[in-house]
Amino acid sequence: CDTETLCTGSNEMSGSTLVGFLKFQATTITGTTVDVTSGATNIDFDAPTFKVVFNGSLDSTITPTGFSLDIENQSTGISITITNSNYTDYGTLTYTTTTETDDTLSFTLKSNATLKADSLQTLKPSTTYAISNVTIPTNLEDTNGNPVYTSGITTTGTFTTGAGAAFEKFQATNMSGTDVDVTSGATNVAYDGTTFKAVFSASLDSTITPTGFAFTIENLNTGVSIVIDDSNSSDYGTLSYSTTTSADDTIEFALKSNTELESASLNHLQPGTPYEITDITIPTNIEDTYGNSVDTSGVPASGTFTTGSL
Repeated sequence: CDTETLCTGSNEMSGSTLVGFLKFQATTITGTTVDVTSGATNIDFDAPTFKVVFNGSLDSTITPTGFSLDIENQSTGISITITNSNYTDYGTLTYTTTTETDDTLSFTLKSNATLKADSLQTLKPSTTYAISNVTIPTNLEDTNGNPVYTSGITTTGTFTTGAGAAFEKFQATNMSGTDVDVTSGATNVAYDGTTFKAVFSASLDSTITPTGFAFTIENLNTGVSIVIDDSNSSDYGTLSYSTTTSADDTIEFALKSNTELESASLNHLQPGTPYEITDITIPTNIEDTYGNSVDTSGVPASGTFTTGSL
């Protein structure tokens, strides 16, 4: 092969090995890097990094131009279209190292909170995306001044993002101070100053004041109900964020003491009594720490529990 011409079989130019495209990857929730065009799962949905990896070092003094990609939500059809003209709005394009120094061109999306604040689309948790129109900057060069060999770049594929914060369980404190599932026949539930907890799988944004929380507790012996909602929750107790497994992963409602409720002529839980809990409504405005809506699809419609004895 003439060394003055490109030899696609040996990837040589001017007597030196020509740097070429190797793989297109993205970071996962656990921090690993996987091929993002072949059905990868558990891709990070908040500030992931997309990586175009080459088989040799690039000249990092060159500012890349012409980078683009489309990421389409397969459920909604909504796309994030990143081009040379807007990529700085969405993230940062840099040279990084995978195997050899500066052998990778990395595009890191801004955090979802930042993108939402700028009214830009974000990746969603547990969602399948189609990636297309991947364009590699045409001005890239290796450290010997040769243009980079981009043949073989995969321009289409799919990936699925990892799970975000989702409802896990609805609990209450029992007489011994531990938390039990209050919708599945729990017994020995505290009857004075009880705390009810909606627990999620990940941390929530505790700067958001929850609105729309509600539930009804009916005494199955008397038929008398305690109905708690936005209009009266402060009369019955306090709504706040707390920690079960990870920071602020729980929204809890702590009832006032029975003495306080009695003095306000409000109903309260009785000892040794069966109750049905219904109309459990989780605040619709809560978000995880990445600015994503929380999955509340698993919230039970109703359940029963029995308070402890005197």
